[in-house]
This record gives sequence, structure tokens and C-alpha cells, in this order.
Amino acid sequence: MPAPCCAVTPPPGLVDLSKTVPRDWLQWVDSVWMGGADWNKRKSRARKAVREIAAELIKLYAARQATKGYAFGADTVDVFRVSEVMAEKGWVPGLVQKPRAIHRMMSLIHADSMDEYLDDLRAAVGVVRQEVGSTAKIQATY
Repeated sequence: MPAPCCAVTPPPGLVDLSKTVPRDWLQWVDSVWMGGADWNKRKSRARKAVREIAAELIKLYAARQATKGYAFGADTVDVFRVSEVMAEKGWVPGLVQKPRAIHRMMSLIHADSMDEYLDDLRAAVGVVRQEVGSTAKIQATY
């Protein structure tokens, strides 16, 4: 086992950590030096945690892919202009190029605002239908 770092005098030009870092922390660092039993135990626990997180992410992504999504488009209304009107009301819908559509992800976390969103969407479509010859200034990026 290497000598404790607190007892090692650093080469000229390097910072002496024993003057800036608490001694008990430096002793802890020495106890988990790479290759030691404690280090291997910690590394093993970290690997296990990474595997568990990866497994949860795979389940999450599988569930997301199994969930239906909807994009709303229209032939009679400029949906990008509808998006601009929605933005004026504080909503930030995503835009899709092909098909030209508004994408809005709603989940249970949005349940309280869903009715308000749909009411504002209906109102925005009404506003755009009344505008003659208006076109959106924004475009979809994906």
C-alpha cells in the first residue's frame, strides 16, 4: 500500500493538499486508492448502479415507443400560424415539417392544463381562419 498522501511532500511547484484539504478527507482518499479492496468494492457498487439505471432507461424508452403520439395538421388552416397565435398565449408547441403539423406532447403531468390548452387551440384556429391571406413567419426546424 502506498504511503499516506498526507505524509508525502509534494514536488516543487505543486500544491500541498495537506494545507488546503481536511486531513480526514485525505486519509479517506488513501483508503480507497485505485486497486485497493475498498476501491474495488466501490467500483463494483457503481457498476451495479449503472446497470440498474440502464435497465430502467430501457424500460422507459420501450414504454415511450409503445405510447401513441399525435401530430395535428390541416389543409384549410396554416398550422404554423396557429402555432404563432398559441405562442402569444404562452404555449410553445413543436412544429413538424412533413407533414406540416403541430406536435404537442401531453401526459398526466399536463392533465390540469389540458382543457385550457385545447380551448386555446380552438380559439387560435378560429383566429387564423378569420385572417385572410396570413402566413406564418416561423418554420419548422425538424
